[in-house]
Amino acid sequence: MVNMRGSYPARADRGTRYGATIALDRAIATRGMVSAVLRALESCATIYVLMLISAAALPLIFHQGPHPDQTPATPLERALFWIAYSFTIVEVLSRPYQVLRVAMRNLLVIGVALTAVLSTLWSDDPQTSLRLSFAFSMWTLFGCVLAARYTSKQLLVHLGIALGILALASLATGLVAPDYGIESGFNGGAWRGVFTTKNVLGEMMLLAFVVFGVLVPSAGRLKIFPILGIALSITLIVLSKATAALLIVPVLVISIPLVLAFRKNNAVAALILCCLLAISAGASVLIVERDAVLSVLGKDPTMTGRTVLWTQVVGHISDRPLLGHGYGAFWEATSAASERVRAAIGWDTPHSHNGLLDVWLDLGLLGALSLFAGFALALKRAWSGLRARASADGIWAMTFLVMLFLGNMTESSIFQSYLMWAIFVAVACMQWPRLPAAVPTARAGARASAGIWGAKVR
Repeated sequence: MVNMRGSYPARADRGTRYGATIALDRAIATRGMVSAVLRALESCATIYVLMLISAAALPLIFHQGPHPDQTPATPLERALFWIAYSFTIVEVLSRPYQVLRVAMRNLLVIGVALTAVLSTLWSDDPQTSLRLSFAFSMWTLFGCVLAARYTSKQLLVHLGIALGILALASLATGLVAPDYGIESGFNGGAWRGVFTTKNVLGEMMLLAFVVFGVLVPSAGRLKIFPILGIALSITLIVLSKATAALLIVPVLVISIPLVLAFRKNNAVAALILCCLLAISAGASVLIVERDAVLSVLGKDPTMTGRTVLWTQVVGHISDRPLLGHGYGAFWEATSAASERVRAAIGWDTPHSHNGLLDVWLDLGLLGALSLFAGFALALKRAWSGLRARASADGIWAMTFLVMLFLGNMTESSIFQSYLMWAIFVAVACMQWPRLPAAVPTARAGARASAGIWGAKVR
């Protein structure tokens, strides 16, 4: 009787523990499901922001269809951007220490955004500089969020999805709605897809080519998707007739394998990379300025290319060399100085068609030096990561930075494209692999000594 009575509490205790275990398993499963849903929503929001700041579709939809103008943003357009701003703020507040640690890795790049905000104090158009520098700062924060939240592989996957959607949309627009997707007039026949100009389409598809190219080796059974992405991006680059993008593709295909082959030898790899960059930069300028070259040879007297524009821009830089004209102020539609430049060159341009000149024009020598030094630091860190481990991480960073350097010789994507700037901030502030320390450990020293003594004994 005693044994039977004593068994009831034991059974009840086992039942209680079993019920508690089931409840705990359910709680863990629920928590895991909620976390998975939140991660999926976060990924969707990230892809949404990447597509939004690529300047795709919205200018064509909200600003007079295939001929976008300088009309103010519509309420719906502003709402779409404020959704992206809010998402960025929430991401920063949810992981402030990680974002701060990321920003500390390259304060020079962060200093460019800070200079843009401060330029409101001396800007030719303070209201424009304040409005645009706010957006520039938000996308700088978004770049820090990308570096803090995602690994390099995860960032590439998100970029691949966003750029793949834009590529498919551009292909569909060109085929189904050619009035929107194909330019007319001076650049008649050149595709622009869901973007405002053929050059922007070429620039975005060049980025897509780099992203898909880096994703191929690590895609496994899904390798077919990045391969198709490469084919589609190259097709759209050809259809866009974007000369600079067409030139950069073979340069990347040649330069990256060469640098990888000699990555263990700093001097040889650096010499190869510098020579390729110098030759490519000179070739890109000569090709896009073929009219000017022909003019010098006596075959074309027009001389209405980028070289004339750059001469005009340098003249305005010399007016305010240290602090510049204020972020976004010079090329504003109401700027009298920019109208004089456009009148002098004889064609309408939204920027200087050179990344460094645009930075110097807006933020002066202070901003230009900060960007140059920040880019050099990013290149150094990416190179160290590539030497430490020839993985997709190091290859992606180096390839992107080379592409960005070459692209900004004849365009101004680093300062005019919020997407390019946000990715640059992420690449500049990410944690890349490091080379192992060259100092031998005590154990290694002991092994070396044993080897020496062993040789003497034998």
